[in-house]
Amino acid sequence: MGVAISEEGSGVHVNAITEAPSGFDNLTNGFSTQAAMDAARDSFETTESFADGIGPVFNNTSCVSCHQNPFFQTGTGSQISELRAGHPGAHPVRQRGADVQDHPQPRG
Repeated sequence: MGVAISEEGSGVHVNAITEAPSGFDNLTNGFSTQAAMDAARDSFETTESFADGIGPVFNNTSCVSCHQNPFFQTGTGSQISELRAGHPGAHPVRQRGADVQDHPQPRG
């Protein structure tokens, strides 16, 4: 049986680990440009209709309709908690006898 012992030397670290930026200030975290972040937020806030095509699974007319926050202009987290469970290959409507979405959009 062997034991490995390591000592950290004193001095300045060349690759010091820094904490990732955080906060809800609508600013990029550095992985994309601010222009790309603003464009993504505009898309997130856009109201959709049937004429636009459904796109993601909607329970409302836009992403921000569900993922809202009273302080949206200063940033947001989601107020929606989602759990998906089931069996592969099962048909949810036949199994439950009801609509899958609780707020489906009316056909225009």
